[in-house]
Amino acid sequence: IVISFDLIATFLSFMCGFLIYKAVRPSVISTATPVYESRRWVASVLPFTLMGALMIFNQYTDVLILGAIASPSEVRKGSSITPSRMQ
Repeated sequence: IVISFDLIATFLSFMCGFLIYKAVRPSVISTATPVYESRRWVASVLPFTLMGALMIFNQYTDVLILGAIASPSEVRKGSSITPSRMQ
């Protein structure tokens, strides 16, 4: 019953916010034509992609270094990678 009250409160909050938005939204928004800046978006996505790739690499660096100096069974013992994924 608590979850149903939470869902009702969430729905009512959403509806109140939506009605307030409709009341204060400028009418120019509905007639505006969108301007896409794809080149600018791609240029801003590249640093985030590089950061994500480096974070993933950094997460598994210890396993890679240990794999270079130890046997595969020893690497599996200290890793979060399951043996079925490590082939």
